[in-house]
Amino acid sequence: GDLVGTPCYMSPEQARGDRHRVGPPTDVYGLGATLYHALTGALPYSGSSITEIVLRIVSHDPEPIRNLAPDVPPELERIVLRCMAREPSQRFASAGELASELRRLRRKLEPAPQRPATRRFEGPADEPLAPPAGPAGAPPAAPPAQAAEKIGLKLAAVVLLTGIVVEALL
Repeated sequence: GDLVGTPCYMSPEQARGDRHRVGPPTDVYGLGATLYHALTGALPYSGSSITEIVLRIVSHDPEPIRNLAPDVPPELERIVLRCMAREPSQRFASAGELASELRRLRRKLEPAPQRPATRRFEGPADEPLAPPAGPAGAPPAAPPAQAAEKIGLKLAAVVLLTGIVVEALL
Protein backbone atom coordinates (compact mmCIF):
# COMPACT_ATOMS: atom_id res chain seq x y z
CA GLY A 1 0.00 0.00 0.00
CA ASP A 2 0.88 3.65 -0.30
CA LEU A 3 2.30 5.59 2.62
CA VAL A 4 -0.11 8.27 3.78
CA GLY A 5 0.95 10.62 6.54
CA THR A 6 3.90 12.57 7.89
CA PRO A 7 6.68 9.96 8.21
CA CYS A 8 8.03 11.04 11.62
CA TYR A 9 4.55 10.73 13.19
CA MET A 10 3.40 7.58 11.35
CA SER A 11 2.26 4.52 13.23
CA PRO A 12 3.91 1.19 12.42
CA GLU A 13 0.77 0.00 10.61
CA GLN A 14 0.86 3.11 8.42
CA ALA A 15 4.59 2.70 7.84
CA ARG A 16 3.99 -0.89 6.67
CA GLY A 17 1.11 0.24 4.42
CA ASP A 18 -1.25 -2.03 6.40
CA ARG A 19 -4.52 -0.18 5.61
CA HIS A 20 -6.85 -2.74 7.21
CA ARG A 21 -5.20 -2.12 10.62
CA VAL A 22 -5.54 1.69 10.44
CA GLY A 23 -8.15 3.00 12.90
CA PRO A 24 -8.54 5.05 16.10
CA PRO A 25 -5.37 3.57 17.68
CA THR A 26 -3.48 4.93 14.64
CA ASP A 27 -4.66 8.42 15.60
CA VAL A 28 -3.58 7.74 19.19
CA TYR A 29 -0.10 6.83 17.90
CA GLY A 30 0.09 10.17 16.02
CA LEU A 31 -0.98 12.03 19.16
CA GLY A 32 1.66 10.15 21.15
CA ALA A 33 4.35 11.07 18.62
CA THR A 34 3.22 14.71 18.80
CA LEU A 35 3.33 14.65 22.62
CA TYR A 36 6.78 13.04 22.49
CA HIS A 37 8.01 15.87 20.27
CA ALA A 38 6.37 18.53 22.49
CA LEU A 39 7.90 17.12 25.68
CA THR A 40 11.41 16.40 24.37
CA GLY A 41 11.91 18.85 21.52
CA ALA A 42 13.02 15.85 19.42
CA LEU A 43 11.21 13.77 16.84
CA PRO A 44 10.52 10.22 18.00
CA TYR A 45 12.22 8.88 14.87
CA SER A 46 14.51 10.58 12.41
CA GLY A 47 16.72 9.53 9.55
CA SER A 48 18.36 10.68 6.37
CA SER A 49 15.52 9.31 4.21
CA ILE A 50 11.87 8.35 4.47
CA THR A 51 12.89 4.71 4.09
CA GLU A 52 15.24 4.94 7.08
CA ILE A 53 12.55 6.61 9.22
CA VAL A 54 9.96 3.99 8.26
CA LEU A 55 12.35 1.14 9.08
CA ARG A 56 13.03 2.64 12.52
CA ILE A 57 9.31 3.08 13.23
CA VAL A 58 8.62 -0.55 12.40
CA SER A 59 11.60 -2.07 14.20
CA HIS A 60 12.77 0.22 17.06
CA ASP A 61 11.38 1.86 20.16
CA PRO A 62 11.88 5.62 20.44
CA GLU A 63 14.55 6.95 22.80
CA PRO A 64 13.07 7.00 26.34
CA ILE A 65 11.57 10.42 27.00
CA ARG A 66 13.33 10.86 30.34
CA ASN A 67 16.71 10.40 28.64
CA LEU A 68 15.94 13.56 26.66
CA ALA A 69 13.80 15.42 29.21
CA PRO A 70 14.59 14.20 32.76
CA ASP A 71 11.94 16.44 34.37
CA VAL A 72 9.05 14.62 32.67
CA PRO A 73 7.14 12.63 35.28
CA PRO A 74 7.43 8.85 34.81
CA GLU A 75 3.61 8.57 34.61
CA LEU A 76 3.52 10.97 31.65
CA GLU A 77 6.32 9.08 29.91
CA ARG A 78 4.37 5.84 30.42
CA ILE A 79 1.25 7.38 28.84
CA VAL A 80 3.12 8.72 25.82
CA LEU A 81 5.01 5.48 25.24
CA ARG A 82 1.76 3.53 25.53
CA CYS A 83 0.36 5.75 22.77
CA MET A 84 3.37 4.80 20.67
CA ALA A 85 3.25 1.03 21.23
CA ARG A 86 3.99 -0.84 18.02
CA GLU A 87 0.89 -3.01 18.40
CA PRO A 88 -2.39 -1.06 18.09
CA SER A 89 -4.03 -3.32 20.72
CA GLN A 90 -1.49 -2.10 23.31
CA ARG A 91 -2.38 1.59 22.78
CA PHE A 92 -5.29 3.54 24.17
CA ALA A 93 -8.39 2.48 22.24
CA SER A 94 -9.28 6.07 21.33
CA ALA A 95 -8.18 9.68 21.66
CA GLY A 96 -10.97 10.10 24.21
CA GLU A 97 -9.48 7.39 26.42
CA LEU A 98 -6.08 9.09 26.11
CA ALA A 99 -7.60 12.46 27.02
CA SER A 100 -9.21 10.92 30.14
CA GLU A 101 -5.88 9.45 31.23
CA LEU A 102 -4.10 12.80 30.69
CA ARG A 103 -6.78 14.63 32.70
CA ARG A 104 -6.40 12.11 35.53
CA LEU A 105 -2.64 12.64 35.54
CA ARG A 106 -3.03 16.43 35.46
CA ARG A 107 -5.29 16.29 38.53
CA LYS A 108 -2.76 14.05 40.28
CA LEU A 109 0.17 16.37 39.50
CA GLU A 110 -1.57 19.68 40.23
CA PRO A 111 -0.10 21.25 43.35
CA ALA A 112 -2.40 21.66 46.32
CA PRO A 113 -3.68 25.22 46.73
CA GLN A 114 -1.18 27.29 48.69
CA ARG A 115 -2.30 28.73 51.99
CA PRO A 116 -0.97 32.18 52.80
CA ALA A 117 2.22 32.06 54.82
CA THR A 118 1.68 32.74 58.50
CA ARG A 119 4.13 33.27 61.28
CA ARG A 120 3.95 33.65 64.98
CA PHE A 121 4.05 37.27 66.10
CA GLU A 122 7.15 37.82 68.21
CA GLY A 123 8.08 41.46 67.65
CA PRO A 124 6.73 44.88 68.50
CA ALA A 125 3.16 45.71 67.59
CA ASP A 126 4.20 47.85 64.57
CA GLU A 127 6.39 45.15 62.94
CA PRO A 128 5.09 44.39 59.43
CA LEU A 129 3.80 40.87 58.85
CA ALA A 130 4.38 41.01 55.07
CA PRO A 131 7.73 39.93 53.63
CA PRO A 132 10.12 42.79 52.98
CA ALA A 133 9.71 44.57 49.65
CA GLY A 134 12.32 44.28 46.93
CA PRO A 135 14.51 47.18 45.77
CA ALA A 136 12.86 50.61 45.73
CA GLY A 137 9.59 49.34 47.13
CA ALA A 138 9.14 46.71 44.40
CA PRO A 139 7.30 43.56 45.45
CA PRO A 140 9.51 40.68 46.55
CA ALA A 141 10.87 38.51 43.76
CA ALA A 142 9.01 35.29 43.11
CA PRO A 143 10.95 32.08 43.58
CA PRO A 144 12.21 30.46 40.37
CA ALA A 145 9.74 28.18 38.62
CA GLN A 146 10.02 24.58 39.72
CA ALA A 147 10.43 21.77 37.20
CA ALA A 148 7.06 20.32 38.25
CA GLU A 149 5.34 23.60 37.41
CA LYS A 150 6.90 23.61 33.96
CA ILE A 151 5.77 20.04 33.36
CA GLY A 152 2.33 20.98 34.68
CA LEU A 153 2.06 23.71 32.06
CA LYS A 154 3.18 21.33 29.31
CA LEU A 155 0.74 18.72 30.52
CA ALA A 156 -2.11 21.25 30.58
CA ALA A 157 -1.24 22.22 26.99
CA VAL A 158 -1.15 18.56 25.99
CA VAL A 159 -4.56 17.91 27.58
CA LEU A 160 -5.96 20.94 25.77
CA LEU A 161 -4.46 19.80 22.45
CA THR A 162 -5.80 16.28 22.94
CA GLY A 163 -9.26 17.66 23.74
CA ILE A 164 -9.25 19.71 20.55
CA VAL A 165 -8.18 16.69 18.49
CA VAL A 166 -10.80 14.47 20.12
CA GLU A 167 -13.53 17.00 19.28
CA ALA A 168 -12.29 17.18 15.68
CA LEU A 169 -12.35 13.37 15.37
CA LEU A 170 -15.94 13.05 16.65
